[in-house]
Amino acid sequence: MLSSSLPDTIGNLLELDSIELDGNGLTGELPSSMGNLEKLMYFHAADNSFGSTLPTALGMLTALQELGLTSCGMTGGIPTEMVILTDSAYDFPYSRSYLALDDNELSGPFPEWMGAKLQNLEYFYLGWNKFNGTLPVEWSEFPQIINLQLQNNNLLTGTIPEEWANITTLTGLYLHGTNLTGGASFLCREDLGNNTCEDCGLTVDSAVECECCACCGDHGELSVFMNSR
Repeated sequence: MLSSSLPDTIGNLLELDSIELDGNGLTGELPSSMGNLEKLMYFHAADNSFGSTLPTALGMLTALQELGLTSCGMTGGIPTEMVILTDSAYDFPYSRSYLALDDNELSGPFPEWMGAKLQNLEYFYLGWNKFNGTLPVEWSEFPQIINLQLQNNNLLTGTIPEEWANITTLTGLYLHGTNLTGGASFLCREDLGNNTCEDCGLTVDSAVECECCACCGDHGELSVFMNSR
């Protein structure tokens, strides 16, 4: 187990294609020199204490397919430079396009540009943060998104955009623990979730109407899940 900060010299390791640093008690900021790691495809550093904003240098990682920074004390918003998670020119086994920034202190509105720019994103986790505002209509442009988790951002307001029904690749959507209102019935689809409380295809709060949903406890909160029928 490490207990320090990442050195700037990490940017000199130009042949690195993967970094796994989960749960090492790391502190300080992610060094901007990481932008030099043009072959990096896999960077997981969850459960550390960086306590800083997301560095714009991450947007220079053009081969990146997986970024996991869950529970790292990250603050601020998501910078526009983070146009990452693209098709890679390198052969990396078991690859998927994965962005996990959940359980941090991130705030501000959800960036509208992400739907059009992150064209290969499949798994997107932003739950348990402090994002505010509304759900972007533009996120209906995610062409390959499979699982989208936005739960427990209790400053989110407004309704679920009806355009999100066009995201036909989506099998999991988690929206409970927010202040969303309106309805969700237009999202009902037989292939969304597995119709079980363990794998609720769709979760929203009871304030959101859903004709094909039923009560399901999720983390001790009242939510609803997709009842495929």
